[in-house]
Amino acid sequence: MGKESQMQKFYNLLLEFKNKKILFWGASNFLKEFIKNNDLSPFDIEGIVDKNEERWGTLLGGYTIFPPKTLIQKKDLCVIPAIVNNSDKIYQEISAFINLIKSQDVFLTENVFSKEITPKTLSSNHIYIIDSENNSYEVSYLEGLKVVWLGSNSIIKIYSDKLPNIKNMTIYCKSDCEVTIGFNCIIKDLLISMTGDESRISIGNSFTVNSGEIIMGKESGTKIVIGNDCMFSSDIYIRSSDSHTVYDNLSGQIHNTPQEVIIGNHVWLGKGVNILKGAEISDNSVAAARSIVNKKFKESNVVIAGIPAHIVKRNISWDRRCTEEYIATKQ
Repeated sequence: MGKESQMQKFYNLLLEFKNKKILFWGASNFLKEFIKNNDLSPFDIEGIVDKNEERWGTLLGGYTIFPPKTLIQKKDLCVIPAIVNNSDKIYQEISAFINLIKSQDVFLTENVFSKEITPKTLSSNHIYIIDSENNSYEVSYLEGLKVVWLGSNSIIKIYSDKLPNIKNMTIYCKSDCEVTIGFNCIIKDLLISMTGDESRISIGNSFTVNSGEIIMGKESGTKIVIGNDCMFSSDIYIRSSDSHTVYDNLSGQIHNTPQEVIIGNHVWLGKGVNILKGAEISDNSVAAARSIVNKKFKESNVVIAGIPAHIVKRNISWDRRCTEEYIATKQ
């Protein structure tokens, strides 16, 4: 179908929703030309949604470009896809996003460009949002998350019934890797580097972090497990590998092979805690600020502190609330 025919088909779609508020998805060259060549004054155009952050707040043909999360605040609105290239895949992403925000007031129109251009080969890497009913939505973009694919056949699974609470998270992902993030997590300023094949990281439900780095090195098959309801402060540093080799001069034996890291349920890491390869912290425990944890702590309900970390208190529990709020609930 030629461009003129595409333009006419797109205009006819607008006519179907003349009495609705309309939001275009995609600040494309096609849309720019369409706005230039057509009188849109009969229509109630709210603006344009685009996932490119550099475009947010700018104008295209006199219409403001908004981030996708704008849809959460909109009522009685129809969204019209305006992207021609790879349109079927983009349409699936828009549909998944609208399903994710659970809006009953946003209607997605048909894709008038469907199968107009042969879609590009789909990536063998995938990002899925999975809700509590086990519905799975594949997305290639999620605000606050940057993924750098360094290989193939890797998967990121984020469990959420709404838009995930993620801000400035970056994941470097080699081949055959898997990242799992549980429900109700709040993630800020977190780097995950998986530069070895077949690496695995699992983060449980209700995990929070203010800032940190999780480094898995270039070795294959490394693993990090973080349990449910863990609270990480800022400047947290976790690694399952030293990234370099220490060996015996006589025998050639390697002294520092990678080892998995396990952090149990309901573990609080204070500011600047370092967790090194082979470390384990058991359930309901606290690692004090600036501690360096380099061994397995199988005993639960403990406070560990120091360089290297050792047990300084036993038979403890902790609560996310401050002491005053906690005491008030006990009275």
